[in-house]
Amino acid sequence: MSSGIGALSAAEADAHRKAAAQRKESNAVLRAVIEGSGKPATERWPRTIEERFKALGNAINYRTIYARMSSEVHGDAEETLRYLIGKLASEAQFEAMALETVWTTRLYVHYAVSWFVRASIMYALRYGLTDAAQRLDLEFKAVEAEMAEISKHIGASV
Repeated sequence: MSSGIGALSAAEADAHRKAAAQRKESNAVLRAVIEGSGKPATERWPRTIEERFKALGNAINYRTIYARMSSEVHGDAEETLRYLIGKLASEAQFEAMALETVWTTRLYVHYAVSWFVRASIMYALRYGLTDAAQRLDLEFKAVEAEMAEISKHIGASV
């Protein structure tokens, strides 16, 4: 089957074009709001996720935790295999493995939030929004504290 707009019916292609045009118009409005709300950027905003991690001083996290999180959401077989192995083990081992999965997932979510908040702080500082950056820094510290608590629950003795 062919992919792209050419594979759509005329009505579907028209709806797609209208939606894309609406999205471009919405982005233009958002861009104008951002450009009018702060100072000019002091540095170029990193274009790729990898560049953003480097700018945050977290290049190693991009290659480790971010890659791990990505593999989890894109159908990595690890959790399926852990489930199958756990079902063959004792009930206590299966429960320990399940809890480790839950706590690890919570940690991943908090990591993602912490990276988003750090990137938001970087963005705010680049555009001279220092009050916003200070408020975000308080939230970042709260997320970091929660990550420290969550990490105490990871490492099931299986």
